Amino acid sequence: MEHLRHIAIILDGNRRWAQKHALKPWEGHEAGSKTLKKLLKYWVDSDIPYLSLYTLSLDNFIKRSEIEKRFLFHLFKINFRELLEDELIHKGKVKVKILGKWELLPDKELKKLLKEVMEKTKDYDKKTLSFLICYDGQDEIVNAVQKLIGKGVKKVTPELIKQNLFTSELPPVDLLIRTGGEKRLSGFLLWDASYAELYFTETLFPDSVPKTFDEAIEEYKNRKRRFGK
Repeated sequence: MEHLRHIAIILDGNRRWAQKHALKPWEGHEAGSKTLKKLLKYWVDSDIPYLSLYTLSLDNFIKRSEIEKRFLFHLFKINFRELLEDELIHKGKVKVKILGKWELLPDKELKKLLKEVMEKTKDYDKKTLSFLICYDGQDEIVNAVQKLIGKGVKKVTPELIKQNLFTSELPPVDLLIRTGGEKRLSGFLLWDASYAELYFTETLFPDSVPKTFDEAIEEYKNRKRRFGK
């Protein structure tokens, strides 16, 4: 089994968790936020250097109700403020990256906070934690090709596309996990996950740590990755 370097996770099922417990959708996001803290500790304690989280898709940013988005942005502010001072991040030398078109966010305070987290952790080199916000994989690839056209590149290669993706500094995804029962990628890391092992679970994200991730990693260890060979 090839060493597991990069796990990507679609954090799905918060709203259905809320529905199941007769709660409002944003209370599901709050429960997911608590689970995320457990997940980060679980990951920092592991020997896996890269973790990428689908935090808010471009589609959800455009289509979700204003009240739900306001609550999400409020939660983001609480969580990123905590992350800014989190000993787990600083002792673990975790570089935090925000990837996607996150500058579309209407909340100036939140954008300032995201920049601050990235600035404060930019020199850390032990682990890399990426939050994908206002992100869509097709949009990312189109964006990279447009950059190359703008630079006057005549011959487009896979290497050049990779260098111009939001994820240019990340290695390919080894294991992609989706909680919540859906079995699709929903536009997540389409370029980087092209050879990833996929793991889908019915478990809703607020109920997922650590059991789901132990199971996913165990299954990954038992798979053979052939890369077309």
